Amino acid sequence: MATKNQTQSMSRSRFLQEYRLEVEKAFLTNGRDADWAPSNGPAGPRFWGEEDKCLELAHDDPNKSNVPSAAMAASPDNAYLAVATNSVIRIYEMETKQQRTELVGHIGNVGTLYFVAGHASTSAAVDVSQVRKKYVLLSEGSKVGGADGEIIMWDLNSNGKCSSSTTMPFAVKALTDKAMGAIADDLTVHHELAAKGLETIHAGLADMLKTADARNRAHKLPHVDGHFPTFGSTVVSHDGQRVIYVIHGVSTQSGMRPPDELPQIVIFDIVSRSERFRLKGHTDAIMWAAWSPDDKTIAIASWDQTFSLWDAETGACTNIIGPTDGQNWAGTFSPDGQHALLSGGSPTKVAIYDVQTGKEVTRLNADGRSGWMRTVSWNVQTNAIALYFDETQSAQLWCPYSEQPDEGLEILKLKDDGSMLDQFCSFTLIKWVDDGKKLVVRTNEDSLLVWEPERHVQWRFQRPFGTALETYVAGDVLFRSETQTLLSLDGDGKVREWKL
Repeated sequence: MATKNQTQSMSRSRFLQEYRLEVEKAFLTNGRDADWAPSNGPAGPRFWGEEDKCLELAHDDPNKSNVPSAAMAASPDNAYLAVATNSVIRIYEMETKQQRTELVGHIGNVGTLYFVAGHASTSAAVDVSQVRKKYVLLSEGSKVGGADGEIIMWDLNSNGKCSSSTTMPFAVKALTDKAMGAIADDLTVHHELAAKGLETIHAGLADMLKTADARNRAHKLPHVDGHFPTFGSTVVSHDGQRVIYVIHGVSTQSGMRPPDELPQIVIFDIVSRSERFRLKGHTDAIMWAAWSPDDKTIAIASWDQTFSLWDAETGACTNIIGPTDGQNWAGTFSPDGQHALLSGGSPTKVAIYDVQTGKEVTRLNADGRSGWMRTVSWNVQTNAIALYFDETQSAQLWCPYSEQPDEGLEILKLKDDGSMLDQFCSFTLIKWVDDGKKLVVRTNEDSLLVWEPERHVQWRFQRPFGTALETYVAGDVLFRSETQTLLSLDGDGKVREWKL
């Protein structure tokens, strides 16, 4: 018999109001669920409000999207935390959470942030002040009415202050009040405009000035058109000197375009602020792209039913893999860089390929699944691969170099009684942290489940029942090895820090 939830439609707001996270398999190993870690507190999950530290974010920043959004990133040395709320970015000291600076320049909401170390440049064209920069923050803002968006490069000094631009910000309130003072009497006396009408004009003028201010500041900042690939892409090279991004990223499913206007990857040199190569050839949207651990190879997954491998030094395509008979979504490199796991096609195929030859080495037995596999992480120490299939709503552990290289083990599964409410919940992130010692899993209702295989213990940091999430959260869960803490950016507009 169909349950009540099966006979009604499901929305995100209803899901968040009614869903209660319950786990059927809690990192099951040898038939036994993981024990609760002593630092988790009493046996059972910890809930929001029980975190060790909490940063309340601004809720009044200009919103240029359908819903409020947020993203975060940590500096490579964990000294600073960058958090974007809608179109504004703020830099905080990591330890004290004291704000250091505010960055304004995007006209659309900021969807993704990447923090990298600054590098001295030998180019005579680069100003001395740029050579002394401590960090570079890369921010992707959505382009209003467009697809590619805009990527800004912010140079920050050792104090977390921006050194990219000295443009004087608009005094928005003063200018708005001055302009309204000049026209209010005329509108009221001669046109009989009511007070509410004046308030509408006042608010509209202030918004126009804020947008003009952002455009004016962005004009003086290093920026390019484009957007970062998604689904766990490795966007910044491991040496921190180059970045990859997508241009002309709109799908061609509604019609083909000329070759130069098709989706392609740009390899950009952060140090010299110059384009190195464009990786062309894909004929539909690019979903995922990544640098190999040695930065010599770039892999790409595209909706055109192919994967591609590229020489990152020359920009030459070395191998094309496919067709896969379906859209391709994600992947990852092995820790030694010799192999790449790639996921896509229909039914879903998850396989490992030799980077040099492009030949398949082994594949996971996916049992004919049609659901996508877009969340994956390869353990740098044990070579165990953690991944998630949308269709099964469960996390699997795959050891491709074991005696049974084609078999995966289901280790984490949420309870599912077949209702739409349970089926609406999914995992949005699976990630090995702490040099592969711990596995972090995040749900689409912002709960975190953490596992340490060596001790076979778990932590759970859970959204309280019925808590609304007004903000769309993009980006990663951050792990600080020196303090053994997780930082989570949650949809209620807070950054929480959890001690493991």
